[in-house]
Amino acid sequence: MKKLTGKQKARVITLTVIVLYLLYGTLAYAWEIRMQTPQIDYVDSMQVDGSEFAGIANLFVAGTNGLVSFLTMILSVGAMLLIALILLVPWRCIAIRKTSAIAVEEYKTAKYMWIVFCVCSLLGGFLIMRFTNLLYLLIMTGILAFFIWIFSVWPMERRVNEENN
Repeated sequence: MKKLTGKQKARVITLTVIVLYLLYGTLAYAWEIRMQTPQIDYVDSMQVDGSEFAGIANLFVAGTNGLVSFLTMILSVGAMLLIALILLVPWRCIAIRKTSAIAVEEYKTAKYMWIVFCVCSLLGGFLIMRFTNLLYLLIMTGILAFFIWIFSVWPMERRVNEENN
């Protein structure tokens, strides 16, 4: 890091802050999905005109709880997608311009940050969610990892390759 210029250090620091925030968001949503309790409680007994309707009522309760959980997962992925775009697109437009000089060390740091994000979000999410809702976690991490790669690591890689050729 000592060989980097001030702009290069600023790029690395701001990218680190963005990646850490996205990691925090991923783990926070994983925690919320795990801690989400059913919104509606099941019934033990439900008498309608002398007939027992607890089974039918519990079927509707299960469907409602499942729908609420599904919508929560979909909306959390959408929220993190929007947050990633809001943070990474301006960063890409401001930090990596055609006149920007990208150092190899800066590219390697961004690449290692991406790897650490992928590993920490998957392992942390698996542990937080106790190995349930794995598809949700893979989709969330995959989308964010894709955006981090597309908006930060890949442009740096292209620029370093252009400068070295």
